[in-house]
Amino acid sequence: MKYLFLVMVSIMIMGCSQKVEHTSFSSDIVNKYALDDFDMKNIQFFVSNDIILYKEKAVDASSVIDGKLVVNQSQHSNVIKIEAGTPCVVVCSSSHQIKVSFDNGIELTFLNPHKKCCKKNTKYYLAANKVKNGVATVDILGETYIVQQKSAFAYLTIEKEYFEESDKNSLIAEGRVVGEFNN
Repeated sequence: MKYLFLVMVSIMIMGCSQKVEHTSFSSDIVNKYALDDFDMKNIQFFVSNDIILYKEKAVDASSVIDGKLVVNQSQHSNVIKIEAGTPCVVVCSSSHQIKVSFDNGIELTFLNPHKKCCKKNTKYYLAANKVKNGVATVDILGETYIVQQKSAFAYLTIEKEYFEESDKNSLIAEGRVVGEFNN
């Protein structure tokens, strides 16, 4: 019975714990683990914040009906929303940029803004194709979309898993009583 107790205690102490957390993907991770394009394509990425892209199109049409000029004004808007935590996969990558795909045809580029200097722990932020008068745009599915201002702060994250292994053998001395000890 004593030995069964010791075996059970040893099994309970000996173990392997696992911890998973989302962490921002940075240049430090790329360098620390020497990740190449192949590795990057096999990592599951996520987006940190909501990304909202929109396209507004005003259409003015006119015609003459019954001797009157009839003007038809309409406005169409298309919105693409990529919610925080949405998974994405790498299409291609280099040391300072990562192009990811969220869905068929919905691909965005994320840049490391400090590609020329070796600044530590630099995240990969959403990159615009063009910025004009403070308005950032990206091209998706052959069309130009405006990036909502808050979306400019979105960056890539990954799940990082930590394994901690421990192997401890413990023996609990039960003590001795006078008269049980033989020399």
